[in-house]
Amino acid sequence: MAKKVIKIGNLINTCWSIRNLDDESAPIEKLTFAENGLFKSSLYPLIAFARNDLDKKYTWKLNDKLITISYNSGYMIKTGKINDEFNLIEEGRYENKKGLKGKWVGKLLDESNKRAISKIQNSLMQQNVDKTKIFRCSLLQYIRNKVKEDLNKQTYKETVSHKQADWIEINKTIVRVEDVDTNADNYNPEETEIIEVCLGDILEVWLYDIKSHRGSIFTQYINTDDLEDWMDTSKKVSIKEIEEWINSSIRSLYHYFEEEIYLDSDDVGDIYLQIQYPNFSLKDLNPDWDDDEYFLDDEKLENFINDII
Repeated sequence: MAKKVIKIGNLINTCWSIRNLDDESAPIEKLTFAENGLFKSSLYPLIAFARNDLDKKYTWKLNDKLITISYNSGYMIKTGKINDEFNLIEEGRYENKKGLKGKWVGKLLDESNKRAISKIQNSLMQQNVDKTKIFRCSLLQYIRNKVKEDLNKQTYKETVSHKQADWIEINKTIVRVEDVDTNADNYNPEETEIIEVCLGDILEVWLYDIKSHRGSIFTQYINTDDLEDWMDTSKKVSIKEIEEWINSSIRSLYHYFEEEIYLDSDDVGDIYLQIQYPNFSLKDLNPDWDDDEYFLDDEKLENFINDII
């Protein structure tokens, strides 16, 4: 049997979830292989990913089935082997220049996303036929899109100690605004510096995979099954009622983030996130939803949860 070889061209523009096998609490990384041996990641580089740019310090190469991924000019190296089905990266190992080592696994996302996108598109096509009807599957998808967009826009600066910044940088996704020389004679870890926080980066793990333990937080607070009063599909619901439910649900989700998720926690105290609460109209979610009232379908969340992306 001829030896199966994975070609570089097969990897370009594919998207993978990267999971740390040694630390279940570590954020799941979303990585896309680009042309010219570059890649973008939900974790590195921070600002470049938000702008959808590519950084030449973040590279990948393929030798037969062996993939090598280099972060920040070789500060950390990940290696792994792509399986014959081209949907898993196995035997993953990583090591950084400080000697931190561990194991990881990668999973191809594209195929599952194609099915999910197809279902969302089908529901939207149905809505184009009946402009007075909103499908719960589409409603939840649009809310999810808007929440991600809103949190990616919410950035702010926070003053923390160098010591806190060191810990946050290792465990969270932030930008250190100031250039701090830890080897300087006058370096004091208790002195302060400014960091820049993007809520979309910090909360990525709670929004990325809606079916994971953390991602399910989203549907705990924004669940279309809660719309029990609207199960009668023969009656229209006013746009005001729909918007009140949307914004109340989003506020509950943001309140959870505000109360339960923090940048750092030590003997000095907890550093909580600074979250602004939005107020969206139905038209903000989808410009075509501009009528005064709509019919809603009665499909249960369990029937389409796997199709939300």
